Amino acid sequence: MIRNLRLLLVLQILTLAAAIVGASAYMVNETRSSKGMVKGILYTGIDSSVMIDNQVLKEGDTIYGTKVVKIYPKKVEFEKDGKRWTQRICEYPNPAWGASEKATQRPSK
Repeated sequence: MIRNLRLLLVLQILTLAAAIVGASAYMVNETRSSKGMVKGILYTGIDSSVMIDNQVLKEGDTIYGTKVVKIYPKKVEFEKDGKRWTQRICEYPNPAWGASEKATQRPSK
């Protein structure tokens, strides 16, 4: 009986330790900026959309001062301050996203 209680206590301690390690790893990842994360692409070839940080955008739209240049089936081309890059779904955002906090804007027509 005591042996079973010791085993149970050890298992609870290990579970708690694993939860703490997992939570700290999550917190470290969250401190890294994920601004500009491509979360999904709806590619139709004509009127495609991309979800970036829970905002749906189309080609020509701007978010955080970054322009959505072209949407492809598996990646998106961006431009900011003369720099162009592509990014895939859930790929860590390019540092070119920078620290600008501009709101999402539709291009003027």
